[in-house]
Amino acid sequence: MSSDWTTQLLKTNQTCNGSSLIKWGFKIPDELGWKLLNIRGIGDDYKATKFFLPKLEQINQPVNLPSVSQGVERILTAIHQKESIGIFGDFDADGLTGTAIITRMIRKLGGHVTPYIPNRDKDGHGLSNEAISSFHQAGIKVIITVDTGSTAVEETEMAKIMGIDTIITDHHLPQGDLPDVTAFINPMISNPVECEYSGSGVAFKLAQALSESTNLDFPEDLLPLASIGTISDFSPLVGENRAIVKNGLELLGQTHLQGLRALLEKSRSNNYSGKPDTDLVSFQIAPRLNAPGRLGDSEPALQILLTENPDEAAAISARLEECNNQRRAYSQLAWDLASKTIDENRDSPIIHAKISDLPTGILGPTAGRIVEKTGKPAIVYKIENGVAKASCRSNELFDIHAGLSKSSNLMQRFGGHAGAAGFSALENNFETIIKTTTNEAAKTVYISSKKIYQIDASIGKNQLKHNLWEFVRGMEPYGSKNPKPLFSILSSQITDIKTVGSGGSHLKLKILTDEGPIEGIGFGLGKNNLGKGLVDMVFGMRTDNWRGKTKEQLEIKAIKPSQ
Repeated sequence: MSSDWTTQLLKTNQTCNGSSLIKWGFKIPDELGWKLLNIRGIGDDYKATKFFLPKLEQINQPVNLPSVSQGVERILTAIHQKESIGIFGDFDADGLTGTAIITRMIRKLGGHVTPYIPNRDKDGHGLSNEAISSFHQAGIKVIITVDTGSTAVEETEMAKIMGIDTIITDHHLPQGDLPDVTAFINPMISNPVECEYSGSGVAFKLAQALSESTNLDFPEDLLPLASIGTISDFSPLVGENRAIVKNGLELLGQTHLQGLRALLEKSRSNNYSGKPDTDLVSFQIAPRLNAPGRLGDSEPALQILLTENPDEAAAISARLEECNNQRRAYSQLAWDLASKTIDENRDSPIIHAKISDLPTGILGPTAGRIVEKTGKPAIVYKIENGVAKASCRSNELFDIHAGLSKSSNLMQRFGGHAGAAGFSALENNFETIIKTTTNEAAKTVYISSKKIYQIDASIGKNQLKHNLWEFVRGMEPYGSKNPKPLFSILSSQITDIKTVGSGGSHLKLKILTDEGPIEGIGFGLGKNNLGKGLVDMVFGMRTDNWRGKTKEQLEIKAIKPSQ
């Protein structure tokens, strides 16, 4: 990371009316603790209690989603009449876990269900006429979509003509007319939206509603699947989503689902010994589930989420590992290509990069990496046979789905939400789409040659104490709308500076405080010139669990010599 960066202090949201934080077991100074909470919209004891102690009861409430009762009724009728049910899921971790949730729930109720995940490169995104025809030939009478389907007007009409009822479960924003279906279960069409569930979250709520209607226990065994999907799709970790993830992660560590156990074992193979958290899901579990789909065929990832056989789970896990290694190699090639365009787009509010001759599934993660590197929205695309396929990611300032929608009439396929979207279009329309979206971004995105870090607080070196780490851990799980706190320190003295990793790519050092030195690690910062004096830095609080030992570190995001 270049030293060309600056900081911007986040503003608090409201007046704080909270008690001393010792009430929740934290010894952090109240002023600092409540500031961190206030930034996240928490300013009183009631909200703080729900935040720190998101109980299962927050999820186990009557399901209040559009037309969910109609969906439940049709599914139960199909089960009773022994009709075949087809499930059409998306090929990312959110769609896969949601597909597994509904498949497991219907099988538990005695239904005959056939899950299907499309091939990303051959079939593209979304419900297709080809999929409808395949379901019809297989004798399917009910199709349930997972994490997709909100724009499938023509496809669901075709299903109706063939005598197939469709139940859509999705969380993406619809475009234009809604499909005419048996049930359209999408929280985003409610006003107001009660919870911005992920696709797997909507699937879990349907499973919960099915359980309630058949007098079964709350399906908490499926919560780990919902938590993985919610984390991997960057859904807001507030309200009920936070309760799903918090409780789901606790249950993940003791899950009886054989595939998840195998994934956990493989994900922890690098001597990771802590409890499952959002980092373990984001950087270990989700990439392994996503890897086959990024290379084309998601079937192995769905299989591992459905198997009841531990030997089969172990075999599939090994296969996913191979896919993930191949995915990493492709990702590095993509980054080598994309990173060259960052400077070319330096003065644009959106960075766009062309990636050729690589799997379509690599585009999205590459766009995400550009956003992380530059703080700007990104569009990464490839062109095949005269058609441009693009994956887009954004920051918190720009709704990229809304920006792209201005050109949706020029697209063949389009979908997504504020932070992530995708589309395909004829090559000769692509430049117009880019120009229109860039003009939209220019209205809201601050163009700066410097990377801007939004920090929660600027603190002194002697505030770096164990109680701050404890508080930061207490604010987990982290994700969208509850990001890990970022801090800055000015004019700090450092020692024991060295580079580690392949080619000295990472930076390791110690910052001096009155209570002794504290270790810091800066991934990708090994080439920074720190001079010989004091430094300024931006960092998060990191707790490293290694071979049963816990170590508290600073995770340095940016560092440069003090002015």
